[in-house]
Amino acid sequence: MSKLQQIPVTRALMADYGLLKQLVGCAGIDWIVIRTNPACEMRALESLRAAGLIAWLPMVSETRKHGRSKTISDASRPLCTRYLFVGLDRMGGKDSNLARVCDGVEKILSFHLDSRPHIVPKAQMAVIVDQVRKAQTNRKYEELQGFDIGSKFMLLTDAFKGFEATVTAYDAAKGMVTGTALMLGQEVPVVAPVDKIRAVGR
Repeated sequence: MSKLQQIPVTRALMADYGLLKQLVGCAGIDWIVIRTNPACEMRALESLRAAGLIAWLPMVSETRKHGRSKTISDASRPLCTRYLFVGLDRMGGKDSNLARVCDGVEKILSFHLDSRPHIVPKAQMAVIVDQVRKAQTNRKYEELQGFDIGSKFMLLTDAFKGFEATVTAYDAAKGMVTGTALMLGQEVPVVAPVDKIRAVGR
């Protein structure tokens, strides 16, 4: 059985996340989003790095305890199933074509008619780094019982865990919340049950 692990907030951890925040803010690096083939996040990560690309796969820390042996093994998993981030170094001549042909890569996220890659704003990348850190170090989630239109909540589902959203509707009878979340620089509609979200600022 897997168990979520809360990573202690140490100076070493904060130093690592500080470096990551500096990296995502570097001029000349464009961040794109890769969708991998099913269960191929680690394969894609290794292939992208082998191609000389900067690749980041946000992870959730988990351990698994084995019944008979009582041993504990690492069961960490991707925070966003089938998605990871790649930084393209323009000065170094790196472009998205290098990522497209990597093993484990299904496609590159695009919101454009000409299918050019969506470039995640640097400010949004910094927010994502902070949200990943919080997801790894804070496991005290609370169930949301009711809320007002315009209030904030955090998504706890695997694919979008850590993203904040704004309430646009609440169905108390069904226990469902509708809202909008800023994901990768785009406003995206979201619907989630109350046990898969957490209040923000309460």
